[in-house]
Amino acid sequence: MKKQLLLIAALFSSATLAHDDHYLNTTVHEYYHIAFYVLSVLVAIKGVQWLGNKLRKRLQHK
Repeated sequence: MKKQLLLIAALFSSATLAHDDHYLNTTVHEYYHIAFYVLSVLVAIKGVQWLGNKLRKRLQHK
């Protein structure tokens, strides 16, 4: 559990997400962030769906 919490903290900390794309104009930079956050949410949703299916299958086999 400690490792999972560390991974989550590392993924969402501002220090980890720092990047050198500020040479992009403001609009492109904002789209870049929007795309990243949308992708992060989609990965989280897919992970929750996968875990739910795994738990459901485990309960059906008992």
